[in-house]
Amino acid sequence: MTRKKVLSRADFLSASANLKRELVEVEDLGGAVYLRELSAKQVLEYNERIKKLQTDNSSLTPSSSVDLMAALISMTACDEDGALLFTESDVQALAENNINLLITLSAKALEVSGMNTAAVVEVTDQLKKTEIDSFVSN
Repeated sequence: MTRKKVLSRADFLSASANLKRELVEVEDLGGAVYLRELSAKQVLEYNERIKKLQTDNSSLTPSSSVDLMAALISMTACDEDGALLFTESDVQALAENNINLLITLSAKALEVSGMNTAAVVEVTDQLKKTEIDSFVSN
């Protein structure tokens, strides 16, 4: 029987460096970016952000949907070593990207994190409905 390694304090404290990462093609920008899974703390922060939006406004608006996707990307886009590329202060700038880019990367970020992608589907459906409504009203 093989003896298992006994984990040390250092093993636990360096665990964030071992979060799962996946290289994702970003055709719109002509390259690729790593997305890493959300840490436990980030999952809680993301869920708190959603709950705050629901408290402030019972339904998702296109603007809040885009902000959520941009926030998720800022929490998961990283370099090959797992160091995050963006901070909270970059969320609004990220939200200025192409909507298809935001949808694709945020859905992939949830997938890499092993989370339900239903939220991204809901956001996408809401954005499509808004686009159709604004087109019809013009």
